[in-house]
Amino acid sequence: MSRFDLTDMDTISVLADALQAAGVDGLEITDSGGQLRIVVDTGRHVSITRTGTSMAAVGTAHVVKAPMAGHFLMRATTQELGVEKGDVLGFMQIGPVLLPLRADRSASSIRWIADERQLVGYGEPLFELSA
Repeated sequence: MSRFDLTDMDTISVLADALQAAGVDGLEITDSGGQLRIVVDTGRHVSITRTGTSMAAVGTAHVVKAPMAGHFLMRATTQELGVEKGDVLGFMQIGPVLLPLRADRSASSIRWIADERQLVGYGEPLFELSA
């Protein structure tokens, strides 16, 4: 079986066109080089997100990933510089259910990777905690 070059925009464009033509609303591919997500919304607008593995390997930062698929919601007050272990940083919304996302360690700063209300898949990076 041959492999697609998931960094080639021509290949990604062909995949997106095929999804649109087939009426499929999205595709997610994870490999050793990162993650590719193609989402076709109801208005037939195509959104392409590519996440490389280099994003998770940043110095002393700890990347917190989605525990399941759903919509990512940031906590209302996200402006604080530091967090303590156990603080609620956001939520995963799965239908009417909100799953709290807690800091698993104390950190001096937070860098948000996912956008508010973004549909994320299992294991996708949400935010980064720096010591």
